[in-house]
This record gives sequence, C-alpha cells and structure tokens, in this order.
Amino acid sequence: MLLLLLAGCFLSDDEVAGDLDPDGDGYAWPADCDNADGDVHPGAEEVPYDGSDNDCSEESPDDDLDGDGYGVDEDCDDLAADVNPGQEGDEVDPHGIDRNCDGVDGVDLDGDGYAGNGVGLNRDCDENEPAINPGADEVCDGIDNDCDGATDDEDDDVVNAPSWYLDMDQDGFGDPEIPVAVCVQPSGFVEGADDCDDSDSGINPSATEVCDDDDVDEDCDGLSDDSDPDVAVEGFVVFYRDSDSDGYGSETVYRMSCDPDADYVDNDGDCDDASTTTNPGAEDSCLDSVDNDCDLIVDEGSDELCYSGDELLISEIMYNPAGPNGVDDTWFEVYNYANHPIDMRGMRVWEDNSQAGEEAFVISVSLVVPVGGRVVFCYDESTLTDASFTHAGYLGACDYTYGVENNESSALGAAGNPSFRLRNDSQTYVGISIGGLGDSSWDEFDINQLYYQTSGDWPHNPRGWSIELNEQLISEGTVNNGVGDAWCHAETTGGARPYYDDGIHELFGTPGSTNSCR
Repeated sequence: MLLLLLAGCFLSDDEVAGDLDPDGDGYAWPADCDNADGDVHPGAEEVPYDGSDNDCSEESPDDDLDGDGYGVDEDCDDLAADVNPGQEGDEVDPHGIDRNCDGVDGVDLDGDGYAGNGVGLNRDCDENEPAINPGADEVCDGIDNDCDGATDDEDDDVVNAPSWYLDMDQDGFGDPEIPVAVCVQPSGFVEGADDCDDSDSGINPSATEVCDDDDVDEDCDGLSDDSDPDVAVEGFVVFYRDSDSDGYGSETVYRMSCDPDADYVDNDGDCDDASTTTNPGAEDSCLDSVDNDCDLIVDEGSDELCYSGDELLISEIMYNPAGPNGVDDTWFEVYNYANHPIDMRGMRVWEDNSQAGEEAFVISVSLVVPVGGRVVFCYDESTLTDASFTHAGYLGACDYTYGVENNESSALGAAGNPSFRLRNDSQTYVGISIGGLGDSSWDEFDINQLYYQTSGDWPHNPRGWSIELNEQLISEGTVNNGVGDAWCHAETTGGARPYYDDGIHELFGTPGSTNSCR
C-alpha cells in the first residue's frame, strides 16, 4: 500500500518484483546482501578470495577458509587450521611445513621437538639423535648434549657428574668431607669416600686394626681395639684376674686382649687372689703363718713383732734334771737381744741326737719375747709349777709347753709332741734350732742353732743343774752361744741354792730370769 501511495499510482506485480529484486537473483533485500549482483545471494557458492560474500553468510568468510581466525592475507595456508601466524613454539615439522607463517620451514628429522634449522638456542645440533637437542641435559659423555656449544666439565649445566673425594694421605681412600663433582677425575682425588682419617695413610678401610693406647679405629669400621673383632692378636697383652682388687693378678687366671677389663691387671704376682692383704706389695706379717708378700717365705715380715735376724739366743738348758718326773722336767730358755719384741708363732724348734733322731714342734700360738726378755719352753705345765718350789719367783715360769701327753691341748700351747726331749748323752751332742718358715728346708732359715755337748769345753753338768749362757756376754752383745766356754753351771748369789727342793730332789737354774753365770 505504501509503495502504491509513493508511486502515486498502482503497479503491477512484475513491476513490484523488479523493484525489490533488481538483480533478478530471486532474493530481495535485505536477504540479498548485494541486490546489484545476481551471483551474490543466500545459497550461492562462496568463491574464495574474490572480495565478495557470495553466499551472504558470515559462516563462510571470503578470506579464512580454515576458520583459524586468520585471513588469506595473513594465513600462509588458509586450508589448514594448524598453520597460521598464531602458532606458538619453535618451527618444528618433520614434513617441512611453515606452520607459523614466518617464511621458514622447520625440519625435525629425529622427532625430538627441535628443528635442525631452528634459530639460536632452539636449533637442534644433531638431527640424527633425538637425545641431543637444546632441551636435553648435559651429561658426562664427551658430547654437547644440550647444543649450547659446551661439553661435559666445560658446561656449567652438566648433570650426573660423579663425586670425587680428596685423598690427602694418598692411601687410595677419600675424605667424605671434601668432595668435588666433575666428569673427569681430578688429580689427588679418588672415587671412595670412606677414609676416617685422611691425614694418616695407615688409617683406612683396608688397614689392620691393632692395639694402641689411644684406641684408634685403624680400619674405619667404627670399632677400635677390643671392641673390634678384627683386631690383630699379635698386639694382645696377657692380663691376669685381680679378684680381690689389690692391684696384683692371679697366677693362673688370665686373658689376652688390648686393654684390661676392670678386674684384670698386667701382672701375675698374687699368690692369693682372694685376699687383699696377700700380694707382692704387702708387708709380711709374722703373726698369721701366711706368705703375705708372695716371696715363698712365710712370716719373715718387718713389723715390730717379726723376726728380722739372728736376734734370738738359746740362753739356758735343763737337759739333765733330777726332779721327780725325770726327763719330763727338762726345759730351755730363749733370750731376745733385738731392739723390738719378737713373736715366735710359726717358728720351728727341733732337737737331734744319734740315738733318738730328730724331733720337732712348731709354735702354734702367739709367743712374744720382749726386748731383753726371756721365754721358757717346758715339756708340760707341771715342769715349773710344783708346790715344792723354794724360789717363788720361778713358780710358773713356763711360757710354752711342747710335750703335752696324749695329744691334749694346753693353755700354753696346742697339742704337743711328747717325743721331743732334751737329751743327755755324753757320746753325742744335741742340736736345737729355732727357725723355719713352714717348708721342709728348715735349716736354711735357722735363727739359732746350738750344739751342746757333755764333753770338751762344755761344762760337765751334774744332774739337776742347768747350763747357762754367760750373762755378761749377753749384755755386751758379743756372745756366741755355740762355744762351750761361754757356758757355765747355774749359780745363785750367796751360793748355790735350788729353785726346787722336795726333800729328795733338787733343781738348780734361773728359768725366765737373769742368768747367774758371769
């Protein structure tokens, strides 16, 4: 209606159609995007690159046939969506395609992602080896693996270089504290890192573990000396068990090692490892019948009661008594001229003659002889205890009994030796020795050995009289009691008086007192 009014007249249908589709392609505006060109209309075939939108559709652009967003004036291959200036990365293609439209065809013959004709650091330096390219790691093989122009140790980026360790003592083992990682072994460095002391060539894993004062771990196994089962036995020392902890080891219990255990020492001089008072460093006591200092000599000690020389003398002998008990009334006296008391315990007393042979006894209890004093040995306790004593000062003068009958004990001595007698035989002599140290070699350790006789220069002793050592010679310290003329018959001041008189028998002597013989 509007067209009719505009025209100011009525038009035919043909006239109206010609006005709406002037190019006669059957499409009117606005469907026809170009009413002046009958070849341009919806449904027409799009002719690429003619500068016209032949099918009037944005879906089929005239200059971007592959739809990659780049027209023909930019896209070097408008039929391939993966070829355009927007492709990122290196120009790499095994078929020689310029995928980023930069005018260079990338060639990657070995398929490692890098082209042999790449630019700068992206250029593959070996198209025959896929492991060699700019993205590879530089390794120690003599090849420029990462194509940066440097090889092995020349390349700061080298990886997997082995570690070498300083071998300062040149024993073939390196110091783990001083490593260096390079491809080629440097001078003075070795492969192993197990030297525990690189300043001493004698200390390394191949060394022999030996005994030493500083407990050095020579073979670097973390163990030293006795704690290392590989320690060389050649360096072992013999150590002896010290059970009593007195510093001296047993003679029979020992072990071999580098160092002693807590209960072992390096000497075997202890003759009794169960006693702390018995060892070579102890002082021998003469009071215990023990070899305290382990010198094989018993009771020769140095304390004030010990015998230390020929300091005891047999000073009076009653060997021919006239008492009611006959030979049982015999006795003898011992004098101490030392400057200290002497305990006679453990000493051996013996007598010998051609008829009876040797008899002996060992003093079994403590018997101390004071300085300048005397002790009296009797056959039994009755010898000097009879009520008929005329001199009360001698009553009970017996200090030790040696002849207890029937093996009975006495208050003055243990079970005695009834066979022991002081003999009276003019044809022989009798020896008395005080000494001995508990073995069979008594004579070697005699303290005083006396042979008295009933003939020669010895006093011819009448029955009932003792013989006495000259008291003046005793006091002067020059006496030799083995000489007969140093002895005389027992006498008392004012004339001879018996110390015993029962009306029948008389006995003369000074048992336990100063001798009357001058």
